[in-house]
Amino acid sequence: MRTKKVIFSLFVMLYALSSSAYDALIDGIYYNLSGSEATVTNKDNNNNNNPYSGAVVIPSTVTYNGSTYRVTAIGSYAFRECKSLTSISIPSSVRAIFDHAFYNCEGLTELVIPEGVDSIAEYAFEGLKNLRSAKLPTSIRSLGRSVFKDCTGTVYVKCNIPDADWYYSGAFNGSKFNKVVIEEGVESIGKHAFQDCSSITSLTLPSTLKSIGEEAFCNCSGFTELTLPVNIESFGNKAFYGCGGVVYLNCNLPDTNEGIFRDSKITRLVVGNGVTSLGQRSFCNSSLLASVTLPSTLKTIGSYAFEGLKSLISITFPSSLRIISDRAFLNCEGLTELVIPEGVDSIAEYAFEG
Repeated sequence: MRTKKVIFSLFVMLYALSSSAYDALIDGIYYNLSGSEATVTNKDNNNNNNPYSGAVVIPSTVTYNGSTYRVTAIGSYAFRECKSLTSISIPSSVRAIFDHAFYNCEGLTELVIPEGVDSIAEYAFEGLKNLRSAKLPTSIRSLGRSVFKDCTGTVYVKCNIPDADWYYSGAFNGSKFNKVVIEEGVESIGKHAFQDCSSITSLTLPSTLKSIGEEAFCNCSGFTELTLPVNIESFGNKAFYGCGGVVYLNCNLPDTNEGIFRDSKITRLVVGNGVTSLGQRSFCNSSLLASVTLPSTLKTIGSYAFEGLKSLISITFPSSLRIISDRAFLNCEGLTELVIPEGVDSIAEYAFEG
């Protein structure tokens, strides 16, 4: 009997130790300490008793038992379910924000990630349902899956957005932002980044943008208007698959195997002066596209570029046009009249079939 009591007492002591998730409590914030660095954490491993509320200011350094520690990370679940947390100030000393760090912090309305942070793990800010704005710095190099799931409002992005590894694993997948501003200086948006973000109605892209990855904005059907700047050189397959609205295109579209605006829901396309080529399958099966304006600089329309535009009734070709590739207007059954301008020297097979 005595042996059982001793074993039970040891179990209680071990449980108490294991449930303590922190090394130090300093000015109301819990930390784990390692070497000369500190990570913000929660009160216990069960995440059922997080005390943070109101406005929390995380310092860049803390002192404990005579030693000074630099605050370099916000740990997993550190602020989980802190629904009374109204604001968070993160110091520039922080380099990493771990998974679910601010999960369901519904009281947060503004989020500013400082320069210096280079890694944000999956679901770090999931459930910030009352967020009005979020700002991401240039220093970010790594973004996990669905970092901003269910977040609302406007997001301002100053960093290149890295590729996601697979479908539905983009950093903004599952978010509910209605406005996205990619700021000047950003050069690349990685594959799957904003996939299935149907709540986005406004997207601003910078003049510095050079590449948009595969399915980066796939199924962003809420767009009302989209302007693509002149300096974009590279598009991944189906970058804007299923997107809607009016598109103002100011850059050439390269050939892709599966198209850039394939199966889109766009209703009007205005191609700006300076554009010389629309690549293979660019707008194929965009069945709602009823109005297409082509520039005086256009020279080449690629294979299958406008295949299946069933709503297109008329199109005016510019005198600059030289090449209409095979099946470029395949099954555009609404077209009733075509005028091919002088200067076109190549119309490939089945260019206007159907």
